[in-house]
Amino acid sequence: MSIRSYIHIGSAKCASTSLQEHYFDKHPELFHLGCSAGGLVPPYYNPAVKLALEWDLRLACDFVYDHERVSETFADCGKDFADSGRKYMGISSESFTMSMHHECDITQTADRLCRLFGKESKILFITRSQDDHLKSIYKEWIWGGMPLTWREFLNAIFYGQFQSLYSELFFDRIAEYYANLFGRENLLVLPVELLFQNQADFLTRISNFLEIEDCIHELPNANKARPESMVEHMRQMNEVNRHNIGRSVMEPANTFRHDEYYTEILGMPAPPDNDADIRRKRQNVRLTQLGDSDGSNHAMKLDWTADPVVVAHMEEKYREGNGRLAEYLDLDLGQWGYEKLSITNRSEDDSGWRKWLPKSGA
Repeated sequence: MSIRSYIHIGSAKCASTSLQEHYFDKHPELFHLGCSAGGLVPPYYNPAVKLALEWDLRLACDFVYDHERVSETFADCGKDFADSGRKYMGISSESFTMSMHHECDITQTADRLCRLFGKESKILFITRSQDDHLKSIYKEWIWGGMPLTWREFLNAIFYGQFQSLYSELFFDRIAEYYANLFGRENLLVLPVELLFQNQADFLTRISNFLEIEDCIHELPNANKARPESMVEHMRQMNEVNRHNIGRSVMEPANTFRHDEYYTEILGMPAPPDNDADIRRKRQNVRLTQLGDSDGSNHAMKLDWTADPVVVAHMEEKYREGNGRLAEYLDLDLGQWGYEKLSITNRSEDDSGWRKWLPKSGA
């Protein structure tokens, strides 16, 4: 593609929803194709874009991936972009740097993005200290259906590191791969901790990188953390009423996002399990919220204890990777704990996930 493009590749739990809703979707010089809001299925520019991001670039193995069809999708969007007068057309997806059960390896996705959008595309990659990152992802996956305890979760991703979340939090490797594909000059790596500290500085760096007007200086928190008592209640609900992630490790998670694949590619209705999963999830959410409102689940606590042998190995390897990650930033990651991260016995006050202030610099 000859279109000037930006690609926000995540990572997950690094203010992606806020960036999608309040920066990419609102900046006057950006033609954003989605997603631009949260929910069970985030909205996209059109169904073809949703199919491309949720199926083709996320789940389709090489034998079934249809590059020509996906390329045509973005070329059609490019025609609208040309009429818009905007400077960049772009997409955003956390799945570009995080894969789940039986999804594409993130290197496959990166290669496809490069072929689709070209080597001159601007790549934005947001990182987060792995101890807080893992904790936030763990709670999010519980809300999606996972029934595992913290110990079980860490053991699962560690012993399955040949293809698991553990391996995808070596941010230095992701940065190196994208830099080799698109060029170091086309990659911006920013720690989300800078956003918590100074919204204006964080957003100005993105605007300067894209060479667009520096006109957005605040980023509202679009995805606030839930109380840990609610998360633990949800985890216990997932144990007895399984759905989505908790249903089976042999099926892709969140299959309710792929209706267009079933209807447009296979030409058949979505599987009935999709509706059943959504009903189970909503039932668990209702019961959990009810327990929070009447106080019956307030005594529940997430257990942050873990296997010390597994944790020690993870911490050592992440620290080593973060030392290499520093080469891709002009910021000192040490000030945010990247060199001293500690996964064991995380505190219950979520102090690591520092909520950013409503006014930058306040």
